[in-house]
Amino acid sequence: MTARLVRELATDGVPVALTCRVLGISRSGYYEAASRAPGAWSRP
Repeated sequence: MTARLVRELATDGVPVALTCRVLGISRSGYYEAASRAPGAWSRP
């Protein structure tokens, strides 16, 4: 959920570093989560 929010804000022009700082997550953690395949629970 958090990675999706960061991605949406980045699309709107908000820097990833700023968003991660405000949300209290690491940028490396965001990029790792963004590169993972969706879990079985999130598939229809």
